[in-house]
Amino acid sequence: MSLTQNAIRLMHSMSGTSNEPSFCPTLQVLHLKKIGRIHDGRDRWTVVLSDGNNFIEAMLSTRLNHKVSSVEIARFALIKVNKFAVDTGPSGNKFPIILQCDSVLNPGSRLGNPEDIFKAQIN
Repeated sequence: MSLTQNAIRLMHSMSGTSNEPSFCPTLQVLHLKKIGRIHDGRDRWTVVLSDGNNFIEAMLSTRLNHKVSSVEIARFALIKVNKFAVDTGPSGNKFPIILQCDSVLNPGSRLGNPEDIFKAQIN
């Protein structure tokens, strides 16, 4: 299974919820970090996702916490993103929120040499 080329650039250009069933990119988790808990005690996770060319920081829906616990979503894992939304932060930077995904495999190392999508937008 290969990564979906230019998926990060396309996700970054979107806004709102992606309801396009034909766009289900396969991306790699480069980093996973617990950022705390929400009011009901569920953990919140951020992930850095890569398409091999670019990477972006994203949030995981709390509905996906079981996939973190079961190590389906882990460092270097490939995931197929089935549904996501794109939000814009106070600084104007966009970030995806992963709502649904499937685990594909974990090659155990980084694929490609991705660069930060925000730095790539400047160049």
